[in-house]
Amino acid sequence: MLTQPPVRRIVAVAALLPLAAGAQQAPRALPAPTATFDEPFSQVSGLRELSNGKVLVADARDKVVALVDFAAGAMTKIGREGSGPGEFGLPIRLVTGKGDETYLFDLGNSRYLVIGADGKPGATFMPELAVPAAGGPGPRMMSINVPRTADARGRIYFESARFAQGADGQPAPADSVAILRYDRDSKKLDTLLWINAAKGNAQVSGGQGNMRVMIGQANPLAAEDVWNVFPDGRVAVVRAKDYRIDWMLPNGERRSTPAIKYTPIRVTEAEKKHEEDLRNRARVNQMAMTMRNDNGRISTQAGVGPGANAPPLPPLTDWPEVKPPFRRGDAAVYAAPNGDLWVRRTTASTDPRGALFDVIGADGKLLFQVRFPERVNLVGFGKDAIYTTLADEDDLLTLRRHAMNEIKLKG
Repeated sequence: MLTQPPVRRIVAVAALLPLAAGAQQAPRALPAPTATFDEPFSQVSGLRELSNGKVLVADARDKVVALVDFAAGAMTKIGREGSGPGEFGLPIRLVTGKGDETYLFDLGNSRYLVIGADGKPGATFMPELAVPAAGGPGPRMMSINVPRTADARGRIYFESARFAQGADGQPAPADSVAILRYDRDSKKLDTLLWINAAKGNAQVSGGQGNMRVMIGQANPLAAEDVWNVFPDGRVAVVRAKDYRIDWMLPNGERRSTPAIKYTPIRVTEAEKKHEEDLRNRARVNQMAMTMRNDNGRISTQAGVGPGANAPPLPPLTDWPEVKPPFRRGDAAVYAAPNGDLWVRRTTASTDPRGALFDVIGADGKLLFQVRFPERVNLVGFGKDAIYTTLADEDDLLTLRRHAMNEIKLKG
């Protein structure tokens, strides 16, 4: 279990510590885009740059997978909605396959669809995984193994279930989960590292033979470790307790780098209101997933958003005394191909500016920060590019490409 030290002690210590060298510099501005694609998306749930410069994009909300050609200003749709060959039910993640192959994770059909270098859909597959229960080895639990990423060898990385089997045999939210790696060629599943997870809530109905589980999200300010993987297979885990990086190198060696100094932000009533507003606005693109075990036959149902007439979310009561150093979730940390780790920081609600990212080197030290404009979100990286979306007044998204070296030159 993660424990939060008393806030007075944190603030008092932080006030005596100098900021890291990178943090003394003003954040660098995101450079103007070098290319934009004007046909909008509703949600960019997955993005992968191919070696020819074209970009695969998955839009879970509109159930579209497309190949975007910035140079030609054209888009080619790939596959279609369905459950047959070359089809998908809910496209939510694009990860690296072998060479220029891409694996589309289709949550609607609980499988992967292979997309070739030419952008055409091919075979489907779904690994049979004996995934360990949360907290350590144990009985297999129902789980939706959504991939986080893949390395250059096409090995897929994801988390174990975020719930464990309680003493009564019923699922309960877990406070730790495993980072897992699956090799499609050898069919080998490796447990790499464990992370501390923020506890959500689990609603269970039915009995052992016919069980229905719904997992709710934890408080958005609950401290949680985040992680990502570089193309060479190097794993970076960002620890929420003291903002340091634990690394697992491609050869299996493990090491930790020193903590990055930061000043915690107190969670006031204004901060709570701000986070509640963000929660309700973000619902439009949030996944709703239900798992069902019917006498050993595991099935899932998934969708995006709560529906047009859904009531506001119930207010939260389990607020921490201070914000964690960084946001949590899949979009909280990116492993850029150049070896830098991008971590999205928490900021005060009184700060009207856009997202703030720490850029951290392989030695775990803060290199510099990057400030994004309002309504601009980071959605992925290419070999020498950063990809963002710009939301208009209707929350439709324009995809944009920025030159990575322009940020480096600003220093």
